Parts: sequence; structure tokens; C-alpha cells
Amino acid sequence: MVQTLAAAGDLQRDLQRELTYDGLRAAEAKGAKGGHHPAAGWSNGAWPGG
Repeated sequence: MVQTLAAAGDLQRDLQRELTYDGLRAAEAKGAKGGHHPAAGWSNGAWPGG
């Protein structure tokens, strides 16, 4: 039973990875960049206020 659950988890992880990569490729094809937007207050990678 544990092996069945582990196999289902692996399948789910692989499917999620595929869907994520597919979405990133589709966004890149439209000219969008993946990842986070820069945080407010950051300048040249320095900590805000410091």
C-alpha cells in the first residue's frame, strides 16, 4: 500500500512539473518572463534601508 501511495505521489509530482514547464514555455512564447516581480524598495539587489 505504501508503494502505491509513493507511486501516485511520483506521478503527481511529474505531472505538476510538466504542466509548470508547459506554462513557462507558453508564457515565454508570448514574450512574458517567468519568476517573481522585483520587490518594492530594492535597488541593485541591496537590502532596503541598509
